[in-house]
Amino acid sequence: MKLKKLLSLLAATTMALTAITGAISVSAETVDTGKCGDLTWTLDSDGVLTLSGEGEMASPNVGAVPAGSIESYLVDYPEVYTYKKYKDNIKKVVIEEGVTSIGICAFYKMPNLETVTLPSTITEFISFGDSQSGTVRNFSFAECPKLKNLTLSEGMTTIGGSAFQECTALESVSIPSTIIAPKDYAGEGGWGVWTFGKCSSLKDVTLPEGLTVIGADAFTETAIESVVIPSTIQLWQYRTEPNNTACHNDAFYGCSKLSSVTFTNGIKSIVGTPFRQCPLLKKVTIPASVTMISGAFNEMPNSETRPSYNALEEVAFEEDSQITEIGSNAFRNCDNLKVIEIPENVTKFGNDAFGSCTSVEKIYLYSQNASASGLPKNARIYSYFGSQASTQTMFNDIEEEMSKTYKELSTAVREAGKYSEKDYTAESYGVLKALLDEAAKKGKTSHILGMKYLTEDIYSAIEGLEEKKDEPSTPSDPSDPSKPSESDP
Repeated sequence: MKLKKLLSLLAATTMALTAITGAISVSAETVDTGKCGDLTWTLDSDGVLTLSGEGEMASPNVGAVPAGSIESYLVDYPEVYTYKKYKDNIKKVVIEEGVTSIGICAFYKMPNLETVTLPSTITEFISFGDSQSGTVRNFSFAECPKLKNLTLSEGMTTIGGSAFQECTALESVSIPSTIIAPKDYAGEGGWGVWTFGKCSSLKDVTLPEGLTVIGADAFTETAIESVVIPSTIQLWQYRTEPNNTACHNDAFYGCSKLSSVTFTNGIKSIVGTPFRQCPLLKKVTIPASVTMISGAFNEMPNSETRPSYNALEEVAFEEDSQITEIGSNAFRNCDNLKVIEIPENVTKFGNDAFGSCTSVEKIYLYSQNASASGLPKNARIYSYFGSQASTQTMFNDIEEEMSKTYKELSTAVREAGKYSEKDYTAESYGVLKALLDEAAKKGKTSHILGMKYLTEDIYSAIEGLEEKKDEPSTPSDPSDPSKPSESDP
C-alpha cells in the first residue's frame, strides 16, 4: 500500500512539472522570424526580440543629410528592419554575442521597449552624416519612452551618435571601459554626439577606471547630480560647429542638477567645455596630476543657441599640483568666480584664460614664472613665491612704474615683518599703511602686489592695528630699518 501511494505521489509530481514546463513553453513561443543582413531575428510571444548570428545588421543607405532635413530621415525603414511591423509589441531587445554592428534607426521610437542588452562584440553603430551639426548620428534606440534597463557589455568599443537620445525613462547607465575613439578620430568618435542627450531621468552614470575617452555632448541635458571622472581619461572628444570655427566637448552641458564633479587623481587634462550651463556646480577641485586645463568651464555667452550661465565660484588645486598651463578660455566668462589659485608650476596662460571674470576678488599666486598680465585686473593678488624669487620674471609685462612700485612695496613689507604683531607701533603701522596706499595710488590698476610677507595674515595684522594706531610708541632700536625717519610719509 505504501508503495502504491509513493508511486501515485511521484506520478502527480511529474504531471505538475510537465504542466509547468508546458506553460513556460507556451508563453515563450515564437511569433515570427526573419533576416536582417547577416543576422536572424526572432520575436517571441513575450515581446522579446532576439538578434543572433555572426556579423553586421542590415542598415539603410542614408548618406549625407542636407542641412535642416534630419527629421525626415528618422523613420522605421520597414523594408530593412522587417521586424518593425511588430514594433508596438516589442518589450525587450537582446542582441547576442557575435553581432558586430547596429543599424541606423534600428529600434527607433519603439513605444513599449523597456530593456536592451548589447554584446561585447559591437564595434560599429552604422551612422549618417548630419551636415547641420557637423557630426554623424545613429539614432538606433532614440526616443524609446519606456526604455529603463540598459546593459552595455564590457568589450564594446563604440556607442553611436544619438543612439539613446531622448530615452526619457532611462535612469542609470554604466559605460564600458572599453569604449574608445577610432584611429581616424575627427570629432564624432567612439561615443558619437548626443549619445544620451536629453535623457531627462538619467541621474546615475558610471564612468569606470580604464575608460579613456568622454564623448561629446554624451550627457547633455540629463538629470545627473554627481559624476566621477576616471583617472584614465585621455581624450575629451569634440564636435565641430557647422562653420568649423569652434570645437566643443559639452559632455555635461545643461545638466541643471549637477552639483558635484570629482576628478580622480591621475587624470592629465580637462579640456573642451564639458561643464557649461551647470547652474549648481559651484566648486571644483583639480587633482595634482592635471597638467593642462583649456576651455573646461568656458561659457561662451555669445552663442545664440546656448546662452551663458555658470555658477562656478571657486576652483581649488590640490597640493603639489603639476599643472603647467591654464589654456585659452579655461574659465572665460565665469562671472561668479571669486577666488583663483595659481599653482607654482604654471608658466603659461592662454588667451582669455580668465577673460571676463568680473567678480574675482582674490588671486593666490604661487608661481614665480607666470606673468600677472594673464590674470583678471580687478582682484587683489597675494604672491607666495618667496623673497628670493625674481620679480622681473613675473612682472615683465607690467608697466615700468608698477614694477618699481612693487619692488619698493615688497622691501617695506619685509622690513615691517620683522616686528611681531604685539610690537607694532603707531609709527610702523603708519609707515606700512602709507606705503600700501601709495602703491595702490601709483599703480595703473587697483592691484596691491606683494611677495611672501604680503599675505592675508599681514593684511589681517594691519587691520587689527586700527585700535592700536594711536597708542604711544614702544622703544625701538635706533638701527631698526622700520623706524620712521623725518623723511618718511
